[in-house]
Amino acid sequence: MGAKINEEIETKLYAYSSGKTITYYVYDESDSVHASGTMSEIGSSGLYTAAWTPDAAGTWTVRLDCSSPYIHTGFVYEVGRGQEADIETSIGSEFDGTPDIYDVIVTGYDSSSTTSNADGSLLERLEHLKGVVLDTTDTVLYIVAEDQTGEITDDGGSPAYTIEASKTVTTEAAAEADPAWSEDWTISSEKQVNIQSMFANLYFGIKTTGGGTGYAKWQISGDGGSNWYDMTDNLSTTTASYVSKQRMGSKKWFSTISSGTNKLKVRLCAWIDGGTSVETKVREDSYLRITRYKTE
Repeated sequence: MGAKINEEIETKLYAYSSGKTITYYVYDESDSVHASGTMSEIGSSGLYTAAWTPDAAGTWTVRLDCSSPYIHTGFVYEVGRGQEADIETSIGSEFDGTPDIYDVIVTGYDSSSTTSNADGSLLERLEHLKGVVLDTTDTVLYIVAEDQTGEITDDGGSPAYTIEASKTVTTEAAAEADPAWSEDWTISSEKQVNIQSMFANLYFGIKTTGGGTGYAKWQISGDGGSNWYDMTDNLSTTTASYVSKQRMGSKKWFSTISSGTNKLKVRLCAWIDGGTSVETKVREDSYLRITRYKTE
């Protein structure tokens, strides 16, 4: 039987005959006698009643005794705060400092004391995920896309190239200071971006004018150009007509991309040794793929 704290409960017993003396004992949640007395008969019906009021939640017991007729029986009552209150307590609509499903979903709570534990409770695992990965994204950047306009006419067999860039610098350092081609992107303007992996597939054409040896290499930066990293080795040619070059592979040149505008940069550096100039152009299907995530 269900009952509520501080609300009167009426226990009834049918004794088959009138004028009997039936005693009752009410035992509380700790099995101590809470109340006792003689039940009252309702008229001459043989139906007897006793009223009592529980003052705590738990399992309460009522014992009934009669010598004639011989009766020894009892009733058990589950006393709580009431059905609605008990449901609210079970789901936590009243936050008591320990978050439960209702607090998490509906009312909210101060989670500042929740520890991060990848193998802990649901809340601890959520805290772990919040601190490690907020947003994981796989991004493919076609690095010359901003330079390509107009209609697509290629059927996949002859990808287009950027406009030719000609350079007369004669050293690698000078080529880095004055690259043949460059591009930049804004990945995040609010939070630092963390790199999980990077993959590059780079195509370009290179030729020389006036003899000599032409060189070229790709570089990348994740902090707006403050630091540059070689993506490829130095590729070379001595021919006066375009030679196709390709480099493809997975590397992790750096671990983070700084927050702000145009922090991710890629450039093609070219220089000539012993000739007049070196010419390069980038194929439109060159791309950079980055798996990244943001943290707090």
